Amino acid sequence: MTERPYVGMTLRELRALLAEIPRTMDDHVVVVAHDEEGNGFNTLADIEVGWYRNQDERSFRGTSPGEGETWTAAEVRITEEYQHDEDDPDEWIPVDEHDHRAICLWP
Repeated sequence: MTERPYVGMTLRELRALLAEIPRTMDDHVVVVAHDEEGNGFNTLADIEVGWYRNQDERSFRGTSPGEGETWTAAEVRITEEYQHDEDDPDEWIPVDEHDHRAICLWP
């Protein structure tokens, strides 16, 4: 394999990842994370499934599937974590009209 002159994902790798995501997630919103400076260009590094909140400070809370875990199982896990934060009950966030199931592309 040829050493890459950059850190990031190739189109082949992106297609393989997208092929793993089940059709049941076709209606999820696709969000893109800003780079660290808030502008410029970065390569794609990761894809996560989770929740996009479009109220006030827009935010995304998600995860990638763990080893041997499906995208659907990862979504179930992050949904439970998003709704019920056992470590800090004050951080409990109910899912409402501002929350949308999403796939996030990370630089």
